[in-house]
Amino acid sequence: MPKIICLPFAGASKYAYNQFNNMGVGSLDFIGLDLPGRGMRFNEPLLRSIDEMTHDLYNQILPFTNEPYYLFGHSMGAILGQRICEKLHELDKPLPKKLLLSGRGGPDTEITHREWHKLPPNDFKKKVFELGGSPKEVLDNPELMELMEPILRADFEAVETYLYPKINKLDIPVSVYYGSHDKCTKEECENWQVISDKKITLTEISGNHFFIFSNAQQFLNCLKQDIDA
Repeated sequence: MPKIICLPFAGASKYAYNQFNNMGVGSLDFIGLDLPGRGMRFNEPLLRSIDEMTHDLYNQILPFTNEPYYLFGHSMGAILGQRICEKLHELDKPLPKKLLLSGRGGPDTEITHREWHKLPPNDFKKKVFELGGSPKEVLDNPELMELMEPILRADFEAVETYLYPKINKLDIPVSVYYGSHDKCTKEECENWQVISDKKITLTEISGNHFFIFSNAQQFLNCLKQDIDA
């Protein structure tokens, strides 16, 4: 059964991906990972940099590399997916059979905001909503936001302060998915070509930033086709 290791998007715990295993898409096994400060690791200090997150997730992924696996990252998770693959390559560890990315443009895409993580609470919530950076159900729930705001701020800080290092191309296939109504455009997603020696594939899915959930069936069907290809 193909294992798909799922990396967190901003604010997410591993439980965000539980529904994928209940949708009857072939024999795919989706395995979510937690960063500190969320899910089963709620009492651990939050991480505030992509480098720290990469190191943490790399160590979690290593036990899965002794058999074929795939790596999936959405939004912030797409950055982490690329960085983890680079670290695996640098340390001569088995790479995923394919890197699956969604909801974010490639390394050449300019980040237009660098200090949203410093905004007052109401302004921060508004910006997160405008960006599509967290599900509306979370943003509209005061109790959930009390728990989630520190996590979201830490994740936004990691993304907003991250500067891509010199890119070392990977010799693995890369599939990229983007929402038809997401702020992340097809052209920006095409920028992921700079990370791979192989021709990347791009697939449009109907939906906004969180098309992976709002249109999960279409997304998972496309994912299954890419894995079977």
